[in-house]
Amino acid sequence: MTKRLILVVGASTCGKTSCLEGLENHEKVLYLNCESGKGLPFRNKFIKQVITEPMGEILGAGSYLEQAAKHPEMCDTIVIDSLTLLMEQFETRYVKTAPDTRAAWGSYGDFFKTLLNQVIPTIPQSVILTAHTSEVYNDKESVVETKVKLKGSIMNVGVEAYFNDVVACKKMAIKDLEPYQSDLLHITEEDRDIGYKHVIQTRLTKETKNERIRANKDMWARNETYIDGNIQLVLNRLNEYYGD
Repeated sequence: MTKRLILVVGASTCGKTSCLEGLENHEKVLYLNCESGKGLPFRNKFIKQVITEPMGEILGAGSYLEQAAKHPEMCDTIVIDSLTLLMEQFETRYVKTAPDTRAAWGSYGDFFKTLLNQVIPTIPQSVILTAHTSEVYNDKESVVETKVKLKGSIMNVGVEAYFNDVVACKKMAIKDLEPYQSDLLHITEEDRDIGYKHVIQTRLTKETKNERIRANKDMWARNETYIDGNIQLVLNRLNEYYGD
């Protein structure tokens, strides 16, 4: 059973990948790069693998996830960066080239559900997935929602529904962070000089009520709504809350 499962969402350049720098024990992080081998924006010692063939490298026999499940000593944490681009790869490789696109879109949904419902639950390590968010108009509620936008039937349920813990990376003005200072949020002089800070949002606020951040009740205090952009802080809190 997966130790911890976290979805890290956010718009482009908001710090989703950068927040991984704080992970402890880099040598034990299996980093699955779905962005054509794009380099990480920080020095690291991750175990890096570039994903180019989703079915075989993610779900197939001998896949990176299967190897990690069979050999838990190889890594403590698995990162899929990003879920959004992984699914775009699937669409490009298998859907657009399929003679029967209707059946291929069914396979698209099956791939996602198999990953989240069958494969990841067998992995004993902590698993972190990143995903890009989009602004989507909800006709029924007449509001604009911020959520992970995938295609097909997945959109009806919502990607975030498959996770208990969803946090959002944000680029926030310092003046908006002042009320939330805590042991987990440190505003430096450099932050003040540039006027903003990359942070992780852990709880919904009145201003972000149409986003899909999720956490169990009482996991985060109000003044911990925004914390430093370090995903290890989230892992630490989950370990405290659920029991290591």
